[in-house]
Amino acid sequence: MERRGMGREDYPGYKVVREELAATGSPPRATIAQVADHIEHVREAAGVDHIGIGSDFDGTVDLPVGLGDVSCYPALFAELLDRGWSEDDCARVAGGNVLRVMHDAEAFSRATN
Repeated sequence: MERRGMGREDYPGYKVVREELAATGSPPRATIAQVADHIEHVREAAGVDHIGIGSDFDGTVDLPVGLGDVSCYPALFAELLDRGWSEDDCARVAGGNVLRVMHDAEAFSRATN
């Protein structure tokens, strides 16, 4: 997008680029390493306690290479471990953070009712 002079907020332009790439028959696909790069960026911006990954793969065919479904998550966490992430931080991202938030929300709900 940036190489074409468009910003990330330019959705109409993004749609045109996606259609052009689809017409070539081989749109670029992200890698597990790039997904890990993104997760690390979020960690730098917000902290590890604010990262969670989901498993909703419906509605898209553009999935990262090697990350086609949740059965591939061990490869993603292996990538993070190889980059020096602790097992505790990986556990937070894998579900610990969402469980903590749900627990805190439930506790808040009980306290205010």
